[in-house]
Amino acid sequence: MPLRLIGLTIMIGSAVYYSVTLVRRAKRRIQQTEELCNLILYIKNNIEAFMTPVQDIIASFSSRDEEISYFLGQAMQNGLFDSAANATLGISKEGMVLFNEFACRVGKNYKDEEIRMCEYYYNELSSLLKREKEETGQRMKMYKTLPVMSAISIALMLV
Repeated sequence: MPLRLIGLTIMIGSAVYYSVTLVRRAKRRIQQTEELCNLILYIKNNIEAFMTPVQDIIASFSSRDEEISYFLGQAMQNGLFDSAANATLGISKEGMVLFNEFACRVGKNYKDEEIRMCEYYYNELSSLLKREKEETGQRMKMYKTLPVMSAISIALMLV
């Protein structure tokens, strides 16, 4: 009997840990997508106001997210496009494709074209972010309850 209780405790604990991991991953995806939107808007504003080169803009951008900060450090060394192509951020595939396209094109046009391009990619990433927030809001309750309830139901069957 004690071994059975230990096994059930481990199983329920694992389910709770998995649930917490799913919630953190969903929140991180949203936070990182927001940070990339902020970066694009920051680049646009600096090009519009000061005509600053992209490398200098990236150097002056500060992020609250550690992975984004690491990514920006890599972008300073390797360039934005190479860093974006090799990035392992937690954002969705669609968001990564959009950001890779942006990274490939930024810094290669005249001021007005850069501003329009930044606005386009900002709007695209913002709409993706809005969709992800809606979907995550709907899934969050499931992320929190499904693994735990599954573990509890299996535990009840085994007892």
